[in-house]
Amino acid sequence: MVDGINYRNDIIKESLNTEKEVSIEFLAREMTKKVIDNTTLTGVYVEFLLAKKRNEKLNEVYKKLEYKTIESFKNININLENYNVSVKKFELLAFFINSMILSSNILNARETLLKNKSVIEKIFLLILK
Repeated sequence: MVDGINYRNDIIKESLNTEKEVSIEFLAREMTKKVIDNTTLTGVYVEFLLAKKRNEKLNEVYKKLEYKTIESFKNININLENYNVSVKKFELLAFFINSMILSSNILNARETLLKNKSVIEKIFLLILK
């Protein structure tokens, strides 16, 4: 799971090299990328999300991973508090992202997500604003 966090941060760093500035629009685009990305790490993450429902220890691991994710953003100079992303808003964003990742994989709906990339990005913007 930590590999997934590091992978996502590398993607964000690449985007920062291009855009140079973090904004809520930037965050919405990066979240959209996370939803539509399809790597072997995604498959492992889906299995983890499914297993955590049946295993309380994995639920605790999930909570630690959420915290690690927030802290890892700070390591790449993204402080979510600067964009009014409270803990509750972060939880909603994580739930929304995970819901789409699960549906993409379990329901084979990746093409639907790809076709609606701009809609997904607008939804993230609504949540972030």
